[in-house]
Amino acid sequence: MPKILIVDDEETVKRVLCSLLKNEGYEVIEAEDGKSGVELAKKEDPDVILMDLTMPVMDGLKACRLLKEDEKTKNIPVLVITTAAGEIKMEAIDAGIDDFVNKPFDSEEISIRIKSMLKIKKLTNELERLYAYVEDVDKQRKDKF
Repeated sequence: MPKILIVDDEETVKRVLCSLLKNEGYEVIEAEDGKSGVELAKKEDPDVILMDLTMPVMDGLKACRLLKEDEKTKNIPVLVITTAAGEIKMEAIDAGIDDFVNKPFDSEEISIRIKSMLKIKKLTNELERLYAYVEDVDKQRKDKF
């Protein structure tokens, strides 16, 4: 069962997303700000992160930068759900955000985008596994000669 981390300071948004995602069979974990979201991501290893940009303690941009700089969390897709527009979206892309959904959001769009993010995560994990295997085989070959 895929695990989704919701990082948002708005309880109503978290409740709606949590209900939607649980009904679709996902395991859901929640954080109320970017700092606790980063900590939870490192601890829980979610498959996808849904994050707001504007939050107390640590905003979504800084949280995403920290996630993408960390070897353990860098490949977790981050889907931003926000009311922000324009220049902040460019900053978010630069920070490593993988995709956007505008508030108010459509449940079907969220569902489709999460499925897309899960495919990306699966393919990325497989590529990393294959790359590690090739490196190991290459190292063993070099050690023989």
